Amino acid sequence: MSTDLRARRRVDDARSRDSARPGPTRPVRMMLALLPILAALGIYASMDPEQGASLYLYRVACLVAAVPAVTMLIRNGVPGRSVSRTYVILTASWCIWAPLSLAWTPAYDEGIREVISISFGLVGGLILVSFTGGHEMGVRAISRGWVWAFIATGAVAMWEIGSGQHLSRLVRELEGRPVEGVYSTFGNPNDYACFLLATLPGLVTGLRSSRSRVGRSAHVVLLLVWCQLIVATQSRTGAVGALAALLLLVFWLSRVLGRRLIVPGVVALYLAGTALLTVSVAKPGLVSVGSLTAAFVGDNSRSDGVRANLTLLGARYVVESGGLGLGAGAYEARVAADSGRADLAGVTNAHDSLIELTSQYGAPVSVPFFALLFVVFRAGRKLPPRMRLRHGRRDVEEPTAVRHLRISVQLGLIALIAGGLASSSTLSSPWWWILLGTVASQASLLADPPTGPERPLPRIKTSIGAARQ
Repeated sequence: MSTDLRARRRVDDARSRDSARPGPTRPVRMMLALLPILAALGIYASMDPEQGASLYLYRVACLVAAVPAVTMLIRNGVPGRSVSRTYVILTASWCIWAPLSLAWTPAYDEGIREVISISFGLVGGLILVSFTGGHEMGVRAISRGWVWAFIATGAVAMWEIGSGQHLSRLVRELEGRPVEGVYSTFGNPNDYACFLLATLPGLVTGLRSSRSRVGRSAHVVLLLVWCQLIVATQSRTGAVGALAALLLLVFWLSRVLGRRLIVPGVVALYLAGTALLTVSVAKPGLVSVGSLTAAFVGDNSRSDGVRANLTLLGARYVVESGGLGLGAGAYEARVAADSGRADLAGVTNAHDSLIELTSQYGAPVSVPFFALLFVVFRAGRKLPPRMRLRHGRRDVEEPTAVRHLRISVQLGLIALIAGGLASSSTLSSPWWWILLGTVASQASLLADPPTGPERPLPRIKTSIGAARQ
Protein backbone atom coordinates (compact mmCIF):
# COMPACT_ATOMS: atom_id res chain seq x y z
CA MET A 1 0.00 0.00 0.00
CA SER A 2 1.43 3.39 -1.00
CA THR A 3 2.20 6.12 1.50
CA ASP A 4 -0.41 8.49 -0.02
CA LEU A 5 -3.13 5.85 0.21
CA ARG A 6 -2.34 5.13 3.88
CA ALA A 7 -2.33 8.86 4.64
CA ARG A 8 -5.71 9.35 2.96
CA ARG A 9 -7.17 6.42 4.87
CA ARG A 10 -5.98 7.97 8.13
CA VAL A 11 -7.63 11.25 7.16
CA ASP A 12 -10.88 9.48 6.23
CA ASP A 13 -10.89 7.69 9.57
CA ALA A 14 -10.29 11.00 11.38
CA ARG A 15 -13.11 12.66 9.43
CA SER A 16 -15.49 9.89 10.47
CA ARG A 17 -14.53 10.29 14.12
CA ASP A 18 -14.87 14.07 13.95
CA SER A 19 -18.31 14.01 12.36
CA ALA A 20 -19.53 11.67 15.10
CA ARG A 21 -18.07 13.79 17.92
CA PRO A 22 -20.66 16.20 19.40
CA GLY A 23 -19.72 19.71 20.42
CA PRO A 24 -19.90 21.01 24.00
CA THR A 25 -23.39 21.57 25.37
CA ARG A 26 -24.59 25.04 26.37
CA PRO A 27 -23.93 24.55 30.14
CA VAL A 28 -20.42 23.34 29.30
CA ARG A 29 -19.79 26.35 27.06
CA MET A 30 -21.03 28.64 29.83
CA MET A 31 -18.56 27.08 32.24
CA LEU A 32 -15.74 27.48 29.71
CA ALA A 33 -16.54 31.18 29.37
CA LEU A 34 -17.04 31.67 33.11
CA LEU A 35 -13.67 30.34 34.30
CA PRO A 36 -11.49 33.13 32.81
CA ILE A 37 -13.86 35.74 34.27
CA LEU A 38 -13.84 34.26 37.76
CA ALA A 39 -10.07 33.70 37.63
CA ALA A 40 -9.59 37.39 36.80
CA LEU A 41 -11.87 38.59 39.59
CA GLY A 42 -10.18 36.31 42.14
CA ILE A 43 -11.09 37.05 45.74
CA TYR A 44 -13.33 39.93 44.63
CA ALA A 45 -15.83 37.31 43.43
CA SER A 46 -16.52 36.15 46.98
CA MET A 47 -18.71 36.98 49.96
CA ASP A 48 -15.97 38.85 51.86
CA PRO A 49 -13.08 40.01 49.63
CA GLU A 50 -11.68 42.30 52.33
CA GLN A 51 -10.79 39.29 54.48
CA GLY A 52 -9.12 37.42 51.61
CA ALA A 53 -11.65 34.60 51.33
CA SER A 54 -10.06 31.23 50.58
CA LEU A 55 -13.17 29.78 48.89
CA TYR A 56 -14.14 32.33 46.25
CA LEU A 57 -16.33 31.67 43.21
CA TYR A 58 -13.50 30.52 40.94
CA ARG A 59 -12.61 27.73 43.34
CA VAL A 60 -16.26 26.83 43.80
CA ALA A 61 -16.61 26.52 40.02
CA CYS A 62 -13.55 24.27 39.89
CA LEU A 63 -14.95 22.03 42.61
CA VAL A 64 -18.25 21.77 40.76
CA ALA A 65 -16.74 21.03 37.34
CA ALA A 66 -13.71 18.90 38.32
CA VAL A 67 -15.52 15.56 38.59
CA PRO A 68 -17.43 15.93 35.29
CA ALA A 69 -14.20 17.00 33.58
CA VAL A 70 -12.27 13.97 34.79
CA THR A 71 -15.22 11.72 33.91
CA MET A 72 -15.23 13.08 30.35
CA LEU A 73 -11.51 12.43 30.01
CA ILE A 74 -11.92 8.86 31.18
CA ARG A 75 -14.97 8.22 28.99
CA ASN A 76 -13.94 10.02 25.79
CA GLY A 77 -10.17 9.86 26.03
CA VAL A 78 -7.70 12.74 25.84
CA PRO A 79 -8.19 14.95 22.75
CA GLY A 80 -5.40 16.54 20.77
CA ARG A 81 -2.77 13.83 21.16
CA SER A 82 0.49 15.17 22.58
CA VAL A 83 -0.71 18.57 23.84
CA SER A 84 -3.62 17.50 26.02
CA ARG A 85 -1.84 14.36 27.14
CA THR A 86 1.12 16.43 28.28
CA TYR A 87 -1.23 18.65 30.28
CA VAL A 88 -2.77 15.59 31.91
CA ILE A 89 0.71 14.26 32.73
CA LEU A 90 1.64 17.64 34.25
CA THR A 91 -1.48 17.61 36.42
CA ALA A 92 -0.90 14.02 37.54
CA SER A 93 2.77 14.73 38.35
CA TRP A 94 1.73 17.76 40.36
CA CYS A 95 -0.89 15.83 42.34
CA ILE A 96 1.72 13.23 43.31
CA TRP A 97 4.85 15.32 43.83
CA ALA A 98 3.58 18.59 45.32
CA PRO A 99 2.12 17.00 48.48
CA LEU A 100 5.30 14.95 48.88
CA SER A 101 7.45 18.09 48.73
CA LEU A 102 5.74 19.35 51.88
CA ALA A 103 7.73 16.73 53.79
CA TRP A 104 11.01 18.65 53.41
CA THR A 105 9.99 22.25 52.86
CA PRO A 106 11.26 24.79 55.43
CA ALA A 107 8.06 26.84 54.98
CA TYR A 108 5.27 24.37 55.64
CA ASP A 109 2.39 26.84 56.15
CA GLU A 110 3.31 28.83 53.04
CA GLY A 111 3.78 25.57 51.17
CA ILE A 112 0.26 24.40 52.05
CA ARG A 113 -1.25 27.64 50.74
CA GLU A 114 0.78 27.51 47.54
CA VAL A 115 -0.04 23.86 46.83
CA ILE A 116 -3.75 24.60 47.22
CA SER A 117 -3.58 27.67 44.96
CA ILE A 118 -1.63 25.95 42.19
CA SER A 119 -3.86 22.87 42.42
CA PHE A 120 -6.96 24.96 41.79
CA GLY A 121 -5.17 26.68 38.89
CA LEU A 122 -4.15 23.40 37.25
CA VAL A 123 -7.60 21.91 37.78
CA GLY A 124 -9.13 24.96 36.08
CA GLY A 125 -6.89 24.44 33.08
CA LEU A 126 -7.71 20.73 33.03
CA ILE A 127 -11.42 21.59 32.95
CA LEU A 128 -10.83 23.72 29.86
CA VAL A 129 -8.88 20.95 28.12
CA SER A 130 -11.50 18.34 28.97
CA PHE A 131 -14.63 20.39 28.25
CA THR A 132 -13.42 21.70 24.88
CA GLY A 133 -12.88 18.10 23.77
CA GLY A 134 -10.81 19.21 20.80
CA HIS A 135 -13.84 21.07 19.39
CA GLU A 136 -13.82 24.60 18.01
CA MET A 137 -17.08 25.53 19.77
CA GLY A 138 -15.36 25.10 23.12
CA VAL A 139 -12.36 27.16 22.04
CA ARG A 140 -14.64 29.99 20.92
CA ALA A 141 -16.41 29.92 24.29
CA ILE A 142 -13.09 30.31 26.11
CA SER A 143 -12.15 33.27 23.88
CA ARG A 144 -15.44 34.98 24.72
CA GLY A 145 -14.71 34.41 28.39
CA TRP A 146 -11.38 36.24 28.09
CA VAL A 147 -13.13 39.17 26.38
CA TRP A 148 -15.64 39.46 29.23
CA ALA A 149 -12.81 39.11 31.75
CA PHE A 150 -11.13 42.09 30.09
CA ILE A 151 -14.37 44.10 30.24
CA ALA A 152 -14.86 43.32 33.93
CA THR A 153 -11.32 44.18 35.00
CA GLY A 154 -11.10 47.08 32.55
CA ALA A 155 -14.15 48.70 34.14
CA VAL A 156 -12.42 48.56 37.52
CA ALA A 157 -9.21 49.99 36.02
CA MET A 158 -11.04 52.89 34.36
CA TRP A 159 -12.72 53.62 37.70
CA GLU A 160 -9.26 53.71 39.30
CA ILE A 161 -7.96 56.13 36.67
CA GLY A 162 -10.95 58.43 37.09
CA SER A 163 -11.24 58.35 40.88
CA GLY A 164 -7.69 57.72 42.06
CA GLN A 165 -9.01 54.98 44.38
CA HIS A 166 -8.20 51.27 44.40
CA LEU A 167 -10.02 48.07 45.29
CA SER A 168 -7.05 46.40 46.93
CA ARG A 169 -6.81 46.83 50.68
CA LEU A 170 -3.02 46.52 50.43
CA VAL A 171 -2.87 49.48 48.06
CA ARG A 172 -5.13 51.59 50.28
CA GLU A 173 -2.84 50.87 53.22
CA LEU A 174 -0.05 52.71 51.38
CA GLU A 175 -1.75 55.99 52.21
CA GLY A 176 0.77 58.80 52.33
CA ARG A 177 3.05 57.04 49.84
CA PRO A 178 2.88 57.52 46.05
CA VAL A 179 0.79 54.80 44.39
CA GLU A 180 1.48 54.51 40.65
CA GLY A 181 -0.25 52.50 37.97
CA VAL A 182 -3.60 50.76 37.89
CA TYR A 183 -4.20 47.55 39.83
CA SER A 184 -7.77 46.60 38.87
CA THR A 185 -8.49 43.31 40.70
CA PHE A 186 -4.79 42.43 40.98
CA GLY A 187 -2.26 43.17 43.67
CA ASN A 188 0.37 44.64 41.37
CA PRO A 189 0.36 46.71 38.14
CA ASN A 190 2.78 44.21 36.56
CA ASP A 191 0.27 41.43 37.22
CA TYR A 192 -2.50 43.40 35.57
CA ALA A 193 -0.31 44.28 32.58
CA CYS A 194 0.46 40.60 32.02
CA PHE A 195 -3.22 39.75 32.38
CA LEU A 196 -4.02 42.34 29.71
CA LEU A 197 -1.59 40.55 27.40
CA ALA A 198 -3.50 37.33 28.12
CA THR A 199 -6.79 38.93 26.98
CA LEU A 200 -5.38 40.16 23.65
CA PRO A 201 -5.88 36.84 21.75
CA GLY A 202 -9.57 36.83 22.67
CA LEU A 203 -10.01 40.45 21.56
CA VAL A 204 -8.25 39.85 18.24
CA THR A 205 -10.20 36.64 17.61
CA GLY A 206 -13.47 38.41 18.43
CA LEU A 207 -12.64 41.21 16.00
CA ARG A 208 -11.85 38.79 13.17
CA SER A 209 -14.83 36.49 13.74
CA SER A 210 -17.56 39.09 14.38
CA ARG A 211 -20.23 38.97 11.70
CA SER A 212 -21.89 42.32 12.33
CA ARG A 213 -20.47 45.79 11.95
CA VAL A 214 -21.57 46.59 15.52
CA GLY A 215 -19.60 43.62 16.86
CA ARG A 216 -16.46 44.60 14.96
CA SER A 217 -16.79 48.24 16.08
CA ALA A 218 -17.19 47.15 19.70
CA HIS A 219 -14.02 45.07 19.53
CA VAL A 220 -12.10 47.97 17.95
CA VAL A 221 -13.15 50.17 20.90
CA LEU A 222 -12.08 47.45 23.34
CA LEU A 223 -8.68 47.19 21.66
CA LEU A 224 -8.18 50.97 21.95
CA VAL A 225 -9.10 50.80 25.66
CA TRP A 226 -6.67 47.87 25.96
CA CYS A 227 -3.85 50.06 24.62
CA GLN A 228 -4.66 52.83 27.09
CA LEU A 229 -4.75 50.42 30.03
CA ILE A 230 -1.37 48.92 29.07
CA VAL A 231 0.08 52.43 29.27
CA ALA A 232 -1.75 53.12 32.53
CA THR A 233 -0.17 50.11 34.25
CA GLN A 234 3.25 51.78 33.78
CA SER A 235 4.73 48.30 33.41
CA ARG A 236 7.86 47.89 31.32
CA THR A 237 7.03 44.24 30.76
CA GLY A 238 3.53 45.12 29.65
CA ALA A 239 4.87 47.64 27.14
CA VAL A 240 7.50 45.24 25.79
CA GLY A 241 4.93 42.42 25.61
CA ALA A 242 2.48 44.69 23.77
CA LEU A 243 5.23 45.59 21.30
CA ALA A 244 6.06 41.92 20.74
CA ALA A 245 2.35 41.16 20.21
CA LEU A 246 2.05 44.07 17.75
CA LEU A 247 5.05 42.86 15.75
CA LEU A 248 3.57 39.35 15.66
CA LEU A 249 0.23 40.68 14.41
CA VAL A 250 1.97 42.80 11.75
CA PHE A 251 3.91 39.72 10.63
CA TRP A 252 0.72 37.68 10.26
CA LEU A 253 -1.11 40.50 8.48
CA SER A 254 1.79 40.94 6.08
CA ARG A 255 1.54 37.26 5.18
CA VAL A 256 -2.16 37.63 4.43
CA LEU A 257 -2.30 41.09 2.84
CA GLY A 258 1.20 41.53 1.45
CA ARG A 259 1.61 45.06 0.13
CA ARG A 260 -2.02 45.79 0.89
CA LEU A 261 -1.02 45.99 4.58
CA ILE A 262 0.73 49.35 4.16
CA VAL A 263 -2.27 51.66 3.86
CA PRO A 264 -4.57 50.03 6.49
CA GLY A 265 -1.58 49.59 8.79
CA VAL A 266 -0.65 53.28 8.64
CA VAL A 267 -4.30 54.31 9.14
CA ALA A 268 -4.70 51.94 12.10
CA LEU A 269 -1.51 53.21 13.77
CA TYR A 270 -2.60 56.83 13.20
CA LEU A 271 -6.05 56.24 14.70
CA ALA A 272 -4.60 54.32 17.65
CA GLY A 273 -2.00 57.03 18.31
CA THR A 274 -4.61 59.79 18.07
CA ALA A 275 -6.93 57.97 20.45
CA LEU A 276 -4.16 57.36 22.98
CA LEU A 277 -3.01 60.98 22.76
CA THR A 278 -6.58 62.24 23.22
CA VAL A 279 -7.15 60.06 26.27
CA SER A 280 -3.74 60.89 27.71
CA VAL A 281 -4.16 64.69 27.75
CA ALA A 282 -6.07 64.35 30.99
CA LYS A 283 -4.00 64.49 34.14
CA PRO A 284 -4.16 60.73 34.89
CA GLY A 285 -3.12 60.01 31.32
CA LEU A 286 -0.18 62.42 31.43
CA VAL A 287 1.01 60.87 34.68
CA SER A 288 0.74 57.37 33.20
CA VAL A 289 2.66 58.21 30.04
CA GLY A 290 5.33 60.09 31.96
CA SER A 291 5.83 57.29 34.49
CA LEU A 292 5.98 54.64 31.77
CA THR A 293 8.59 56.63 29.89
CA ALA A 294 10.60 57.09 33.10
CA ALA A 295 10.57 53.33 33.63
CA PHE A 296 12.60 52.92 30.43
CA VAL A 297 14.87 55.96 30.52
CA GLY A 298 15.53 55.95 34.27
CA ASP A 299 18.32 54.10 36.06
CA ASN A 300 16.98 50.55 36.43
CA SER A 301 20.33 48.79 36.64
CA ARG A 302 19.90 48.04 40.36
CA SER A 303 16.43 46.56 39.87
CA ASP A 304 17.49 44.49 36.88
CA GLY A 305 20.57 43.29 38.76
CA VAL A 306 18.43 42.15 41.70
CA ARG A 307 16.16 40.21 39.35
CA ALA A 308 19.15 38.53 37.73
CA ASN A 309 20.58 37.59 41.14
CA LEU A 310 17.25 36.10 42.21
CA THR A 311 17.14 33.98 39.06
CA LEU A 312 20.74 32.81 39.56
CA LEU A 313 19.96 31.86 43.15
CA GLY A 314 16.99 29.84 41.93
CA ALA A 315 19.18 27.99 39.43
CA ARG A 316 21.68 27.29 42.20
CA TYR A 317 18.91 25.85 44.37
CA VAL A 318 17.92 23.48 41.58
CA VAL A 319 21.46 22.09 41.49
CA GLU A 320 21.83 21.97 45.26
CA SER A 321 18.57 20.03 45.64
CA GLY A 322 19.68 17.43 43.12
CA GLY A 323 16.79 18.34 40.81
CA LEU A 324 14.20 17.38 43.43
CA GLY A 325 13.39 20.93 44.54
CA LEU A 326 13.50 22.82 47.82
CA GLY A 327 9.91 21.97 48.67
CA ALA A 328 6.57 23.74 48.32
CA GLY A 329 6.72 27.47 49.08
CA ALA A 330 10.37 27.27 50.11
CA TYR A 331 11.95 29.75 47.70
CA GLU A 332 11.38 32.95 49.69
CA ALA A 333 12.41 31.37 52.98
CA ARG A 334 15.63 30.09 51.42
CA VAL A 335 16.41 33.45 49.79
CA ALA A 336 15.84 35.24 53.10
CA ALA A 337 18.34 32.88 54.74
CA ASP A 338 20.86 33.39 51.90
CA SER A 339 20.47 37.15 51.55
CA GLY A 340 24.19 37.62 52.06
CA ARG A 341 25.10 35.56 49.00
CA ALA A 342 24.05 38.27 46.52
CA ASP A 343 22.83 41.84 46.23
CA LEU A 344 19.06 41.41 46.65
CA ALA A 345 18.10 44.80 48.17
CA GLY A 346 15.88 43.00 50.68
CA VAL A 347 13.76 41.38 47.95
CA THR A 348 12.78 37.73 48.44
CA ASN A 349 10.11 37.23 45.76
CA ALA A 350 11.51 35.35 42.77
CA HIS A 351 10.20 37.72 40.07
CA ASP A 352 10.59 34.68 37.80
CA SER A 353 7.83 32.12 38.22
CA LEU A 354 9.52 29.66 35.87
CA ILE A 355 12.68 29.40 37.98
CA GLU A 356 10.58 29.53 41.16
CA LEU A 357 8.54 26.53 40.01
CA THR A 358 11.68 24.62 39.04
CA SER A 359 13.61 25.40 42.22
CA GLN A 360 10.74 24.44 44.53
CA TYR A 361 9.33 21.34 42.83
CA GLY A 362 12.28 20.12 40.78
CA ALA A 363 12.26 17.96 37.68
CA PRO A 364 9.11 15.92 38.47
CA VAL A 365 6.96 19.03 37.89
CA SER A 366 9.15 21.32 35.77
CA VAL A 367 9.94 18.73 33.08
CA PRO A 368 6.29 18.11 32.10
CA PHE A 369 5.62 21.86 32.46
CA PHE A 370 8.32 22.86 29.98
CA ALA A 371 7.40 19.90 27.77
CA LEU A 372 3.87 21.31 27.61
CA LEU A 373 5.19 24.74 26.59
CA PHE A 374 7.26 23.05 23.87
CA VAL A 375 4.41 21.02 22.36
CA VAL A 376 2.13 24.08 22.45
CA PHE A 377 4.80 26.14 20.68
CA ARG A 378 5.32 23.38 18.13
CA ALA A 379 1.59 23.12 17.44
CA GLY A 380 1.32 26.87 16.86
CA ARG A 381 4.49 27.17 14.79
CA LYS A 382 3.39 25.74 11.44
CA LEU A 383 0.50 24.33 9.45
CA PRO A 384 -0.52 20.91 10.83
CA PRO A 385 0.83 18.13 8.56
CA ARG A 386 -2.54 16.34 8.57
CA MET A 387 -4.20 19.31 6.91
CA ARG A 388 -1.59 19.30 4.16
CA LEU A 389 -2.14 15.59 3.56
CA ARG A 390 -5.89 16.11 3.50
CA HIS A 391 -5.63 18.34 0.43
CA GLY A 392 -3.15 16.04 -1.27
CA ARG A 393 -0.50 18.72 -1.74
CA ARG A 394 2.25 20.28 0.37
CA ASP A 395 1.87 23.91 -0.72
CA VAL A 396 -1.85 24.44 -0.04
CA GLU A 397 -2.76 27.90 1.25
CA GLU A 398 -3.30 27.99 4.99
CA PRO A 399 -7.01 27.98 5.97
CA THR A 400 -8.18 31.10 7.79
CA ALA A 401 -9.45 28.98 10.69
CA VAL A 402 -6.05 27.49 11.38
CA ARG A 403 -4.33 30.86 10.97
CA HIS A 404 -6.54 32.39 13.67
CA LEU A 405 -5.80 29.54 16.04
CA ARG A 406 -2.07 29.84 15.47
CA ILE A 407 -2.14 33.59 16.12
CA SER A 408 -4.06 33.01 19.37
CA VAL A 409 -1.63 30.35 20.53
CA GLN A 410 1.41 32.50 19.81
CA LEU A 411 -0.07 35.58 21.50
CA GLY A 412 -1.04 33.42 24.47
CA LEU A 413 2.52 32.12 24.81
CA ILE A 414 3.84 35.70 24.82
CA ALA A 415 1.47 36.54 27.68
CA LEU A 416 2.30 33.33 29.53
CA ILE A 417 6.06 33.93 29.41
CA ALA A 418 5.68 37.63 30.22
CA GLY A 419 3.52 36.79 33.24
CA GLY A 420 6.06 34.26 34.41
CA LEU A 421 9.00 36.65 34.12
CA ALA A 422 7.52 40.01 35.13
CA SER A 423 5.41 39.48 38.22
CA SER A 424 6.85 38.88 41.66
CA SER A 425 5.12 35.48 41.45
CA THR A 426 2.22 34.20 39.35
CA LEU A 427 2.26 30.64 40.68
CA SER A 428 -0.68 31.32 42.97
CA SER A 429 -2.59 33.36 40.38
CA PRO A 430 -5.43 31.33 38.82
CA TRP A 431 -5.55 33.39 35.63
CA TRP A 432 -2.00 32.29 34.70
CA TRP A 433 -2.95 28.62 34.85
CA ILE A 434 -6.25 29.29 33.05
CA LEU A 435 -4.15 30.89 30.30
CA LEU A 436 -2.01 27.75 30.19
CA GLY A 437 -5.17 25.65 29.84
CA THR A 438 -6.43 28.01 27.13
CA VAL A 439 -3.36 27.72 24.90
CA ALA A 440 -3.29 23.96 25.52
CA SER A 441 -6.92 23.68 24.36
CA GLN A 442 -6.21 25.76 21.27
CA ALA A 443 -3.04 23.84 20.47
CA SER A 444 -4.97 20.57 20.88
CA LEU A 445 -7.32 21.68 18.15
CA LEU A 446 -4.32 22.57 15.97
CA ALA A 447 -2.74 19.17 16.59
CA ASP A 448 -6.05 17.53 15.65
CA PRO A 449 -7.41 20.09 13.16
CA PRO A 450 -10.96 20.37 11.81
CA THR A 451 -11.77 17.65 9.28
CA GLY A 452 -15.50 17.01 9.62
CA PRO A 453 -18.11 18.79 7.51
CA GLU A 454 -19.76 20.29 10.60
CA ARG A 455 -16.82 22.42 11.72
CA PRO A 456 -17.45 26.13 10.96
CA LEU A 457 -14.44 27.34 12.94
CA PRO A 458 -13.81 30.85 11.65
CA ARG A 459 -17.22 31.61 10.13
CA ILE A 460 -15.11 33.10 7.36
CA LYS A 461 -14.76 31.63 3.90
CA THR A 462 -11.39 29.89 3.64
CA SER A 463 -9.29 28.90 0.69
CA ILE A 464 -10.02 25.20 1.09
CA GLY A 465 -12.65 25.20 -1.66
CA ALA A 466 -10.32 26.97 -4.04
CA ALA A 467 -7.53 24.52 -3.23
CA ARG A 468 -9.79 21.58 -4.06
CA GLN A 469 -10.75 23.12 -7.38
